[in-house]
Amino acid sequence: MDKLTICNAGNTQAPALAVLTQMGYAVYATDAETSLVVAENAEHRLLAEDLVTLLGLVTLAKIRGPEWFPTDQEIDDLLRLELASGD
Repeated sequence: MDKLTICNAGNTQAPALAVLTQMGYAVYATDAETSLVVAENAEHRLLAEDLVTLLGLVTLAKIRGPEWFPTDQEIDDLLRLELASGD
C-alpha cells in the first residue's frame, strides 16, 4: 500500500479550513495590513500566515499546551536538520 503523501500547496487550504472548523475553531482573517488568519476557541487564539500553518499551530497548542516553547535539545535537533538539508 502506498503512503499518503500531501504537499503544502494551494489545494490544502480548503481542507485545512474545514478541519479547523470541525475542531470547533472560529476562523477569520485579520485586517488587510497584517493579512493573517486566526483560529480561536475558548482555550486558544492562534495566528498564522496561512491555514495549513494555522492548523499546525493548533496541533502544537493541543499537544504542548502553554509549555509549547522549544527545549535546548529541540533547537539543536532543528539546527542539525537545517544543516543536513542545506538551509
